[in-house]
Amino acid sequence: GDPWAVARLREAAREALAAGAAAEASAALRRALAEPASASERPAVLRELGEAELAALEPAAAEHLAEVLREKPSTDLAVALATAHYHASRHAEAADVLLAVIDRLGEDAREERLRLEAILGVLGRYGLETAPRLAGRLEAVAEGLTGATPAERHVLAVLAERQPGAHAEGLERAALAGEELIGHGLMPGPSEGVGTVAMHLHAGHPERAGALAGRLEAMALEAGSPIRHAFALVARVM
Repeated sequence: GDPWAVARLREAAREALAAGAAAEASAALRRALAEPASASERPAVLRELGEAELAALEPAAAEHLAEVLREKPSTDLAVALATAHYHASRHAEAADVLLAVIDRLGEDAREERLRLEAILGVLGRYGLETAPRLAGRLEAVAEGLTGATPAERHVLAVLAERQPGAHAEGLERAALAGEELIGHGLMPGPSEGVGTVAMHLHAGHPERAGALAGRLEAMALEAGSPIRHAFALVARVM
């Protein structure tokens, strides 16, 4: 129950994350939680732990993020929890988290609703249960959108990226749309952008593929993420 120990462990975790050592950060935060952290500090430590575990792709991330979300609801936490479920191949749970938040948001939160719909369009498209369950939803959301706002552009980009068509021209349009999504938290996981590099290559534009691979590598280095860096290097040598 020593506040000094909790503070030092949290500081060590921040330093580990900055150095790209997410697993070491989560170990320090688990120890801080077991100290235990005070009741007032516990939600913050839990959130830091869940986010570190998510960065390390550890299965316990969802459990800890769900606990803090129950205590301190927020849209960003819900997205993090949905992403944790997605990485654990719990696609239905990921969709349920996002749908619950979307249902709670009022009409005055249109941009946030559209952003969440775009994320749902990405997280829900690979699950055997969620793909048919969400079929047509994003198309309905996109109806009438012109791309006048960032969230509108995200919805339209997700839609274009997953409907490349049968020809190189369509594939390149999808690749350019996919580039618009990179770096906005819409495409979860350390492999973000690698598929888009491949689409540029298959569409016959190796120069665009190379430029994007370089961008992914720079983003990985800035984020201090060895896993992202590894995927960026895979993209570079395609």
